[in-house]
Amino acid sequence: MIRFVKNGNFRTSTVTIKRFVNGQESTADGFPIVESLLEPFGSFEQISNDQLISLTNFAFQQRVNAFRTYLTNKYSFLAPTDFTNQAFGTDSSLCVPGTIVSENSIEITNDTNITIFFDSSGSMNSSLQPLITMRNTLLRDALLPFYGNDNEVYDQRVRVISEANERTFWMLNNRGQEFNGRNLIMIFQDEAAPVYTSFTAITPRTTTFNNDITDLRNRLSALPQNSYRGIIFQVTRIQSDGLRFKELIEAVQNGIPPYEVPFGLSDRTEFGYSYDILNGGTPQYYMDLVITKMRQLGYRI
Repeated sequence: MIRFVKNGNFRTSTVTIKRFVNGQESTADGFPIVESLLEPFGSFEQISNDQLISLTNFAFQQRVNAFRTYLTNKYSFLAPTDFTNQAFGTDSSLCVPGTIVSENSIEITNDTNITIFFDSSGSMNSSLQPLITMRNTLLRDALLPFYGNDNEVYDQRVRVISEANERTFWMLNNRGQEFNGRNLIMIFQDEAAPVYTSFTAITPRTTTFNNDITDLRNRLSALPQNSYRGIIFQVTRIQSDGLRFKELIEAVQNGIPPYEVPFGLSDRTEFGYSYDILNGGTPQYYMDLVITKMRQLGYRI
C-alpha cells in the first residue's frame, strides 16, 4: 500500500515499489523501484523538496493524484487501490511508504500446472484451435524459461482440455481430482444451461451449482496459500443462455443474492474474471487476455 501523508510541513516525496514472491522480498527484475514525487512527470515540472513542503493542500493533492495516475499507467501491476491518501497523518513513518506489489505474488516453477478448460459443447468451437495454437507457440515462448526451457515439462504442465458439461466450478475444482503442485485453472465458456441456469433466469440456484460451489470452497480452504488461482473467461454468446451465463458469473463474483457467500466467491481473492471475450479470436488475442489476467492475479511474467 502506498500512503501519501500530509502532516504540517512533512510530506512524502518518494515511493519505493517492492516485489514480494511467496512472502519473500525479491530483488530480481530491477526491484525495488524508487519513484519521486519531485521529478517531472506528465504535465508537472520538477520541484524541490522545499517547494513540495510549501505547496497548498489543494496543489499537493493535485500533484499526488496525477502521480498516482502516472505510476499506474507506467507499471501494469499497480492499481488505484494500491494507493491511500491521508489528509492529516500523524505517524511520520508513513511518510516513507513501501509498496508491496501483489503481496501474494506467485512464482511459476516446474511444478506449476496451468490447465485451460475449453467449453466444447459446440457453440464456441471456433475458439478451440486458436487456443491450442496459443498454447503451442506464444504461451510456450513466454513460459518455457519457468520450466527450465524443457519442452517436455511444459507439455506435461500446460494443457488445453476440452470439456463439454459446462460445470464451471467443477472444472475450477480440477474436476474433483487431486491437485499436485501449484495450479492455475482457466475456463473459456459461453453458457451453462441447464446445468447452472435456465435459458431465461439464473434463479433459483440449481442443485448441481450448489454442490459444485460448495466442493470448490471446501477445496480452497484446504489448499496451501498461493498454491491455486482460477480465471473465468466469459465468452460472448448472443443467445439468451449466454446472457444468463454472464449474469451468473457476475453474481458469483460480486455476491449478488442468491449467490452471496457461501454460494458465491465474492470473499475469495484467488479468482479473476474477464467478460465479453471474443469467440473465434486470434492466438495473439487470447495470449494477451491470459497474460493480462495472470499478472493481475500475481504472476510476474
